[in-house]
Amino acid sequence: MDLKRWLHRLNVRFRWIERKKRRVSYAPQHSGEQYTCQHCGTQFQGNYCPQCGKVAKWTKFTFKRLFLNFLDIWGLGNRPMLRTIRDLFWRPGYMIRDYLNGHYLSYFPPFKMLAVLTIFIIFLAWCFNIQKPISDNLILSSELDASGKQIMTFITDAFNFLKEHLLYSILLLNVLLVFYTWLIFKKKSDLNLVETFFSQIYINCQFHIITIVLMLLTQSMPSLSIYPYMVPDLLAYIVLIYDYKQLYGMKTWPIMWRIVVITILLVVTYVFLAVLIVVLAVVISHIHLI
Repeated sequence: MDLKRWLHRLNVRFRWIERKKRRVSYAPQHSGEQYTCQHCGTQFQGNYCPQCGKVAKWTKFTFKRLFLNFLDIWGLGNRPMLRTIRDLFWRPGYMIRDYLNGHYLSYFPPFKMLAVLTIFIIFLAWCFNIQKPISDNLILSSELDASGKQIMTFITDAFNFLKEHLLYSILLLNVLLVFYTWLIFKKKSDLNLVETFFSQIYINCQFHIITIVLMLLTQSMPSLSIYPYMVPDLLAYIVLIYDYKQLYGMKTWPIMWRIVVITILLVVTYVFLAVLIVVLAVVISHIHLI
């Protein structure tokens, strides 16, 4: 009986937390007082002057305002960066929905945030003197003739290029992931392809933060997983389930098998690209022989 009551309380607690996650982060409410703008003299009600945009309640300069003005140089002081980072882990799917539904000022812009986090990852790599892992070259058998060695060299260079140039691999995987996610979820979701793209940018920001934490803990560059993220595959799978469950409003099992299908499509596409590289290598080799 005590166990049943404890489970009931736990269930009630989880439901309360879920309702709290769904709450939209609105702008601060104004008191309804009448203000006169100190800049243009317009009388208004609200937090900002509708004519020139000056804040209603102007206070003296403080160290906080000094810090925010410094962040404005880098484009970080005009949007709630810390709240966006918090919501990316507390309520990522709901936060992305809020942004897509028009609550732009409540969150940091996704493209700017991705750029800032990418620069920070590069900065950490420079601080820790992290070098990209050198791909092992394929050992060519001495039994191969000249044309065979030329084909194997071309294939090796192609795959080493994808391994060494993570930017191209990540961009390709992101494009494929956006398209496959939209394709698999489009019957159960109202998000179009562009909205799916924006949601993927925020999810990339989330994984960038996880990558930064891993770099600080290990002082090394994590390797690229099946997904376009530099985190372990299992961790990426769990995080995607958490994100998509909130974003698409579905139960865990439908989300799980859809992510598995998306993963299979990503792997099959990479295998197809590998076969295409081999075919091109053979064609180029025959052209050179002719």
